[in-house]
Amino acid sequence: HYFIQSNLSMETTGWQKVNQVLGSLRVGKIGEQCENIVKLPSIFEEYPFPILIDAVFLKLGDIFRECNNNFIRFCILKVIVSTSQHHNKISGQDIFLRPVLSVSHSNDAVARAITLRVLGVSAALFPEKKNVLHCVVRGLDSHMELERDAALFACKQYAAMSQDVCKTVVPKLEELLTSLSSTETLKIKILDVFQSMNYDLETSQQVRCVCWKLLDDQATERITDSCLKTLTQMVVSTLSCPREVQNPA
Repeated sequence: HYFIQSNLSMETTGWQKVNQVLGSLRVGKIGEQCENIVKLPSIFEEYPFPILIDAVFLKLGDIFRECNNNFIRFCILKVIVSTSQHHNKISGQDIFLRPVLSVSHSNDAVARAITLRVLGVSAALFPEKKNVLHCVVRGLDSHMELERDAALFACKQYAAMSQDVCKTVVPKLEELLTSLSSTETLKIKILDVFQSMNYDLETSQQVRCVCWKLLDDQATERITDSCLKTLTQMVVSTLSCPREVQNPA
């Protein structure tokens, strides 16, 4: 009986602290709002109640869409990154995703880049959502380096979790990798994504051909090094799927 009362008292206190933070976002200066947002991870640690954490994340999704300020969005990103151990307590994944994803259609490239980062660090919540993958692939086409780098980050997170995602993104990555306009730095970033992929035999064959083509095209030392790392990691990943090796499609 005492334990139940104590637990209820703790949860009530947690709600009070959360409401203080969220209430402050309606008033005050941007700096003060950001200071309050970054208090949330410590509140989650002290009061790790699923219903509380779920409600806060849903509210953060709304704030992310409505705030029209990239510094606040960046603070929300920091909260999401530092509370990854609590993501399994979010039951309303789709409700959280909807307002966040709407910012990907903004005319502001920085806002779109932060959105892609949020999607990347939240990959475990929706690993194969088609609208999320469409947003990531669209970001890869951006001419803004900030946005494209964020898309590559998100791509890396999703491709590490799902072979189906790999099949979706490999053609676009191959197109970028073989483009004459792609810089050495961009090619190395793409190869880094390849090193983290969850391969099946089909995608491994595609990536193998791309890497050998790069090596044949008088690759620089840095690209050669990245290609060899990719090929090594790909072999390790493919061999971890014995059923596919024994029964290739």
